Amino acid sequence: MVGIMKRILIIFLVLTIIGIAIGVMKPFDSVLVEDDIFIAHGFEDKPNTTEFNPYPQGNPALSDDQNRAIEIAVSNETVLGYLSEGYWLAPGTMLLKEDFEGYGENFKGVLLAKNETVIYVIVNVKENKVKMIQNYTTFEFKAKTMVVEQNGEYSEIKATGFTDTDVKTVREILSNDQKTAQIIKDKNYNITIQDMVYLSNKNIQNATYAMVLLDIEDGSKYVVMVDITERKVFKMGRPVN
Repeated sequence: MVGIMKRILIIFLVLTIIGIAIGVMKPFDSVLVEDDIFIAHGFEDKPNTTEFNPYPQGNPALSDDQNRAIEIAVSNETVLGYLSEGYWLAPGTMLLKEDFEGYGENFKGVLLAKNETVIYVIVNVKENKVKMIQNYTTFEFKAKTMVVEQNGEYSEIKATGFTDTDVKTVREILSNDQKTAQIIKDKNYNITIQDMVYLSNKNIQNATYAMVLLDIEDGSKYVVMVDITERKVFKMGRPVN
């Protein structure tokens, strides 16, 4: 079970990096410490895009196909034009769910971002060419479900567009958890689902996890990691004011 939790936390940290890079999810400066506390700072800060190299050269964290997809994309004349205009590359690849289901694993999605615009480049790594380039606002892109590849396996991510049922389920889990129930007891509070991950692979079948911002009326805020499948809180951050 400890191994599974570590795996989930690693995935969330990967998503955080991707979120900062493409401006799709609110950024979290996340740190894991020995006492199993998940700490989040600066979740309302804007990402500093100058930290990212617009021309990554073989990221060892990515698969050969992912690195090749980025190389193919930055060799495209249209993509080079965007880069010359100040767009920058996300340090990874992801496909919209409908494209992953329609095209398959030989296609990768490369993302460029600037201000409130996301350039979505679909690359066919088998044929070594760019298949399609599409423009989205960040609002439009956040409303989509994305598929992220990690170590040859795939996870679905939702950044926004959560249903009333999703929110109701999270509220019930927080109310039934001993720690969070004590914090919100007799207080007004709001919750914001920052992102949601759906996992289905050989190690974890049909599991859904959410990163939730709990905003209390006294001004304190907590980042809570919720296991929606097992309906429980499995990580809770220290209060951030």
